[in-house]
Amino acid sequence: DVADPASPTVLGSFDTAGEARDATKIGEVAFVADFHPGLVAVDLSDLSNLRELGRLETPDSARDLLVVSEEESVLAVAVGTEGLFIVNGADPASMEQRARLRTRAPLVRLATYRDRVLGAVDSGGLEVYDLSDSSSPTRIFPAQQE
Repeated sequence: DVADPASPTVLGSFDTAGEARDATKIGEVAFVADFHPGLVAVDLSDLSNLRELGRLETPDSARDLLVVSEEESVLAVAVGTEGLFIVNGADPASMEQRARLRTRAPLVRLATYRDRVLGAVDSGGLEVYDLSDSSSPTRIFPAQQE
């Protein structure tokens, strides 16, 4: 609780199995990029009794995430050497990978810019993705090789 910024209090906590690297929320569900084993969904409806709703194991470390569509519960997840995963989180108990886009090097951070997603790619610099069709993401910078 940050009602008194000089004296914040913890209302609840949840220890994930991995190393929590980033978190975001959609409605009453927190999604945590939990390095290994992947993406974890946590129920926020009772902050004094947080509980895991589900998880999606990823083949490499889940390092960052952001909400692509709150209405459709779609997330973008940076999955290290495996690239960009688009995840359907509508049913947190059975999250599923909707699409995947390979990156030039391990993907470590994500940010939004207008209607695009920016990806910090380890030794590869910056990549820009168009996720307007989340089932078929495209890299628009640098241009994808055919």
